[in-house]
Amino acid sequence: MEIRKESNDYIIKFNNHEVLVFFEWLVKFVENNQIIDEAEQKILYDLECLLESTLEEPFMENYKDLIHIAKKSIINN
Repeated sequence: MEIRKESNDYIIKFNNHEVLVFFEWLVKFVENNQIIDEAEQKILYDLECLLESTLEEPFMENYKDLIHIAKKSIINN
């Protein structure tokens, strides 16, 4: 994972395992927490939608296995 600044924008780079684990956490967080602040809620929902529209893995039959593999890879590296 890395982050860099370009003008007024920040670019965050995830590898495949990192983005899957982050997406899984984001979905759980959004579903299970009361987000009161409207701006925070919008950012999190928008990010979840962007990832969901980009990632193929959440719609695969073996998604849970892929998450497990991704988590193990992150922990072991």
